[in-house]
Amino acid sequence: MERVEDFLGLGSVVIALISLISMWALFKKADLPGWASIIPIFNIYYFLKMIRRSPLWMVLFALPAVFPLFIKRGDSNAAVGFVAIMIFIMSISFIFSLAKAFGKGIPFALGLLLFGFIFLPILAFGSSEYVYNQKQDATRDDVDREQVHDSHPEESKPRVKPPEIISGLIQPGLIAKVFTIFFMDEGMVLVKTGSGSTNASGSMRAFHGGGGATANVMAGIGQLWDMQSAKKRGNYLEGIGGYSTDLLITANKANFLISDDAVSRIDMKGPGWGGELKIKITTMGKEHKFRIDTRSDYLANSYFKSFDARYPGKVFKA
Repeated sequence: MERVEDFLGLGSVVIALISLISMWALFKKADLPGWASIIPIFNIYYFLKMIRRSPLWMVLFALPAVFPLFIKRGDSNAAVGFVAIMIFIMSISFIFSLAKAFGKGIPFALGLLLFGFIFLPILAFGSSEYVYNQKQDATRDDVDREQVHDSHPEESKPRVKPPEIISGLIQPGLIAKVFTIFFMDEGMVLVKTGSGSTNASGSMRAFHGGGGATANVMAGIGQLWDMQSAKKRGNYLEGIGGYSTDLLITANKANFLISDDAVSRIDMKGPGWGGELKIKITTMGKEHKFRIDTRSDYLANSYFKSFDARYPGKVFKA
């Protein structure tokens, strides 16, 4: 091996072996089959499972192969390049999710991104543990404690009745905020559960003309994005835990409480042709405007009934 190419080739083989062995060890740490890390398709499926991502993300890795079949010949290179860039961006987010799954922060994630052949073995063979297993163990402990309480009714505390919840309220603005309403005894607590693009599927379809094969594929990618955003919002609400008004308000600086006696009027309009249900809550001269992306009259009526039952005589539907 006198040529530089020989040394580079050997180095590539060594790095590939280190990566395979490390991934096998990481799968075992996460109580997943180690063999899956070296089998194509299976390794992607179980990796997504390990970092708590939906298996639907696998579609992204197949897009470069099938994308040219759905578009015009002249646009194929640009389209495949666009999808490749998206996959690259998603891969970066997967790396950060991998670090998070084993209790590591942003600095370690950057190390995985830039020097994976060093940080991946550290993650696999170091002292780090798979945090989602710990959460499952904690859940089992909670169940055990509940069973103990149930066996001694006189010692158990009264259960908190879950409040009625309305989710998906989008506050318009340059960076839209997504809120979930908890109807508590004190009033409605608005909990910020996301921000940024709140309807990627519709936006990407509109950007590509609203119809045709390209628009449909882009809308599918956007839908995956939307599903992941919804999952993050669900995980955030689950992480808050309980239904304490004070806890919900302090969980995020954007959360706030609107007391029942402060509500003077609620106006609801829609859903319109774009599927938007508009809600305006007026409180002592101040207006809180929201929209909900729904094309369902049934859902729109259910939202109206919830507000009307809570604030009779104050809800008006256009």
